[in-house]
Amino acid sequence: MPRRPPGVYKRGSTWSVVIDHRDPATRARRKVWHSGYATMAEAAEARIRLLRERDTGRAVPASKLTVGQYLLDVWLPERMPAPGDGARGHRGRLGVQTWQQYREAMSRYVVPSIGGIRLQKLSAGDLDRLYDTWERSGGRTRTGLAPSVKRRLWHGFAGRPRRSGVTPECGWE
Repeated sequence: MPRRPPGVYKRGSTWSVVIDHRDPATRARRKVWHSGYATMAEAAEARIRLLRERDTGRAVPASKLTVGQYLLDVWLPERMPAPGDGARGHRGRLGVQTWQQYREAMSRYVVPSIGGIRLQKLSAGDLDRLYDTWERSGGRTRTGLAPSVKRRLWHGFAGRPRRSGVTPECGWE
């Protein structure tokens, strides 16, 4: 019988992999188990893939956060202008009118379409469908959103989940 790789264990009739994750802020270690592999070789291959994902920043702890919750409860509040500050208070903050436009755009166009999808399960196909919808029927005139509006809606949101520790599967880099 081949030697068992480190981090690969037999649990009942299936094989499991344990991967150590560290919280970047506290440096606390947490073990994450991945189970259900039929063979030791399959588990060893999964371990290599999981370690690569962890080391490249693609693996993040599971979250039930939806796109809508993220946008309205995390992304927008982080950019809310400081009270009495008509312009940007600091890097990442928006002006009052820009923030209001973003809130309206997210509530009107993004959240109704993809707001119920778990952020980590968001795929490129979901985004393609959203863009198609915008191109066909979005905007005040119902003739489709202008490219500048689509860019504005998505520009700030696209890179943000990864920096927040929540990475969707749609390949934003």
